Amino acid sequence: MLRLCVALCAGHAVGTSCRAVELDVESVQLNLLQAAAARGRPLREVPTPSVVGRTANVGLVAIMEKANAGEWSLYKEVVQENAGGGALQAVLFAGIFLVSVFGLYWMAYGYGDDKHDGRARLFESKPPAGGLLSGRQMYPAMSQRPTLDPGSMRSLAPSSSMMRPRRSSGDNWYPELPTIYPPLVIPAAHTRLAVPVAPLVHDQFEVDVLGLSGVPLLTAALVQENGLRKVQISLHSAGTLLAIVTNAKEVYGSDGTHFGTLVKDEPNSLQQTLRDRAGRPLLAVSTRQDHRDYKMTSISGGRVVERATAVWRPKGKLPADHYEVVANPNVDAVLVLACFLAAIVFKPSPQSPAGSAGPAAMPRPTDANLTGRYWGYRED
Repeated sequence: MLRLCVALCAGHAVGTSCRAVELDVESVQLNLLQAAAARGRPLREVPTPSVVGRTANVGLVAIMEKANAGEWSLYKEVVQENAGGGALQAVLFAGIFLVSVFGLYWMAYGYGDDKHDGRARLFESKPPAGGLLSGRQMYPAMSQRPTLDPGSMRSLAPSSSMMRPRRSSGDNWYPELPTIYPPLVIPAAHTRLAVPVAPLVHDQFEVDVLGLSGVPLLTAALVQENGLRKVQISLHSAGTLLAIVTNAKEVYGSDGTHFGTLVKDEPNSLQQTLRDRAGRPLLAVSTRQDHRDYKMTSISGGRVVERATAVWRPKGKLPADHYEVVANPNVDAVLVLACFLAAIVFKPSPQSPAGSAGPAAMPRPTDANLTGRYWGYRED
């Protein structure tokens, strides 16, 4: 589109004034044709845009000539009408835009008489963060949730009665036995010991406790201190004290740890039970009337489990009659030996052991059956 700047000069008596007008060639020509038609002048063919470039100079010359001929008022009117038409279009466009915006605003927030602006109304229309949280379904804390009755089958937590260990014959048994000397707890094999029979009925003795191959492993000695008898169990090679059994059938470790007391369940019963200080059972030791064999059991998982045995064996492979004491796997052989000696050495008697025994009453170890470690020979 070709735009021309025309300097129009109008002559006056006093002087001359000039104006610079920017005209659109196409629109000016169209307006000129319309004005000519309104005045009754013949219409001419409107040139196409391609011709505008070639006729620009001719149009400019014609405008200058008509301006000089006193027809400037016509062009001034045309220019003002053109400018007025553009302003009117701008006003109409601005009005339509404002009406659209106001309509959207009114539809979104409604009409009200309050003086709040749109921003305040927008913030007021939004719920606060606390309202959003309060509108959600909030679950109570775990500690505040209702729990099912303990007896209900759907209860996830076991009841207190289920948490307690089982009882057998009114007692709460330990699932495992205590350990006095861990090196003699063999997980996958039995531990076999041999204890001579004859010395066990005397007031004082010291015997070797042999292993399966006949090699001494432990030493058991019945001694008296302060008028009281007790059995001391120690290592044969080093003489290290391992356990002590008192005349009250209490079993202690070398450091004074109490492992239990062997007591009769009933006065005429052939069974004795090793119990802790609270009376809880650990190990049951039962025998027959002839006291030739013993069995040691405990209750684990609601069933009776055999832990050890002690059986009278005649001499043969060994030079004297003896008790073969066998501790099952994962059972302390020192604990088994201590319970066996407590049951067979400290038998109930009408007389107190302290009243009938003392240092002056101990027999002299002159017999070969009572000297040394007693296996039918004398140690020098």
